[in-house]
Amino acid sequence: MDSYCINRGRLLDKPSLETLQNPKQHSVHCLVDVGLCTSSGFEVLSETANSEGLHCRAYQMDQAGTNMAITLGRAIGVCSTCTGAGNQRMGFKATGVDSAY
Repeated sequence: MDSYCINRGRLLDKPSLETLQNPKQHSVHCLVDVGLCTSSGFEVLSETANSEGLHCRAYQMDQAGTNMAITLGRAIGVCSTCTGAGNQRMGFKATGVDSAY
C-alpha cells in the first residue's frame, strides 16, 4: 500500500472506503500510476485484520523496495503505465525479503 493512501485514511480511488479496512480494494492504477502515491513510498500491511477489522502497518519499504513493488505492479497489473502483460486490477499483494537478513 502506498503511504499517501494510508495517511489519507481513505482510498484515493475509492474514497468511500477506509484504507486499512479495505486494502484488497486498492487498485493497481492508484498504486503505480498516481504520482502522489508512487512518490509517497510503500508500506507492507499485516496479512490479517485485527479485532477491529483493520490491517496494521507492518513495515515501511525503502526506495529500492518501493521501486521493486512498482515494477512488479506494472508487470502484473492493468493500468496506464503497466506493461500490458498482466490482468490484476486491485488487491496487489507480494512477498518480499529484507535484504539485511
